[in-house]
Amino acid sequence: MPGALIVRRALPADARDIWLWRNDACTRAMSVSPEEVAWEAHAEWFAASLNDRNRFLYVGCLGDASRKVGICRFDLGPGRALAEASINLNPAMRGLNLSHRLLAAGIRLFLAGRHVDLRATVKQRNTASIRCFTRCGFVLHGEDAEYRYYRLPAHPAGVKAARD
Repeated sequence: MPGALIVRRALPADARDIWLWRNDACTRAMSVSPEEVAWEAHAEWFAASLNDRNRFLYVGCLGDASRKVGICRFDLGPGRALAEASINLNPAMRGLNLSHRLLAAGIRLFLAGRHVDLRATVKQRNTASIRCFTRCGFVLHGEDAEYRYYRLPAHPAGVKAARD
């Protein structure tokens, strides 16, 4: 294990790191929105996201919190009974078996005091994310030629699976 993983709400100081991770070529290739994002557009989106009561951004850090692992994002939908979950790792942290730990910890924080089903949309060829989400208890709910659609019900069995 590379060390204790600490997950916290994103801070304004995280904006640049998250922008760099978002624009990584591999990240963009696996993203639903693969275009590069300009700093100005990201900075505006990030500031608005930190103040959006329906968006929750969590950053994972190792050890002394100086080594950022990545980000989990949860977007509550209308009615606040369903949230879209997504994850993006710091490219320097890929291959260290950290994505499922980050996602599971983010889920625990997000679901604390909430009864919300989670869903995730993953590209068919993104085998790392498929493993990450299924390892955290998400179940395949449907698919098409480009994407797989996963769900994690809010019932206690789903929450337990996300803790493993």
